[in-house]
Amino acid sequence: MKSRWWIVLLAMCSYAMVYYQPMWSFEFIAPQYPDGLGLQVYMTGAKGDVTEIDIINHYIGMQKLEDAAKNERALAPYVLILLSLLSAVVAFKPRHKLSKFMYLPLIGFPMAFVVIFYLWLYRFGHQLNPAAPVKLTPFTPTILGTGIIGQFRTFALPGIGFYLACFSALLIGFMLYRFNKQKTEQV
Repeated sequence: MKSRWWIVLLAMCSYAMVYYQPMWSFEFIAPQYPDGLGLQVYMTGAKGDVTEIDIINHYIGMQKLEDAAKNERALAPYVLILLSLLSAVVAFKPRHKLSKFMYLPLIGFPMAFVVIFYLWLYRFGHQLNPAAPVKLTPFTPTILGTGIIGQFRTFALPGIGFYLACFSALLIGFMLYRFNKQKTEQV
């Protein structure tokens, strides 16, 4: 029982840290930016060279970064609180029939983030302003690894926040597995 407290505490702290850590990171390199531009995507917005990237995006007809995922960003704190509470319920009620179903949002959160994030990238790259000074064929920025946008080489990777969300889900999943294994050994 004591280990369960530590697992829940660790999972809840990890979800709290997700709020303050980047979920995804980008680097953009071009001849005029040899040192690159950095962008970190958090649950609540973007940080890094946001102003410079918004200026560049304006020239190709892309929306400002602050226009992305407004509803999702507003819900982020509540989602993380809900995931923390679900972690505790699943950990302390592992015998309950619904525990395995309550675990699904925990494991689904990182996957849902990637899907929603990809859809926003798609939207931004395909809803370009036709009156923009620089014309580009609609595109979807590369979400993982290296990509090319115009003269920019991009590099994208998950951030610490994404890994923390995965860690929390796996931690609670391990605890459920261990509990169920002990239960079957006792029978």
